[in-house]
Amino acid sequence: MAEENLPTVDSESLGKANIGVLVVEDDVDVAQIVDVTLRAIGVERITHAENGKLALNEIQQNQSDYDLIISDWEMPVMSGIEFLKEVRALDSSLPFLMLTARLKMDSIVSAKEADVTAYIVKPFSPEGLRQKLETLVAQLIEKK
Repeated sequence: MAEENLPTVDSESLGKANIGVLVVEDDVDVAQIVDVTLRAIGVERITHAENGKLALNEIQQNQSDYDLIISDWEMPVMSGIEFLKEVRALDSSLPFLMLTARLKMDSIVSAKEADVTAYIVKPFSPEGLRQKLETLVAQLIEKK
């Protein structure tokens, strides 16, 4: 029942919104699933980075290009949680979806304390990811 009240996204609104997404994922297969899922709901402006450090450089140079960040937690060079903290220092309002295999409560608490917007546990189904992304994108469109 609660899901009926979630915002939904339609392709006309999405096209007008021109949402930009930064996907930060070192696993090529997972990055591809995220990319295909975003494109399936109409998001076309997608940039990829392999780790938090590369993503942070991208955000610092082109912050206004992005409306949403989707990041893995476990990555080389700079982890997703470290990246999230750096992003929050730059922009506290940029929506941030964390992808992770971490199920322990302390990890969830750490992400919440760092002000993560949403959290999805791996392995996830493409449908579960699509639903989460549709909700986040619909919320972005409402704000634009």
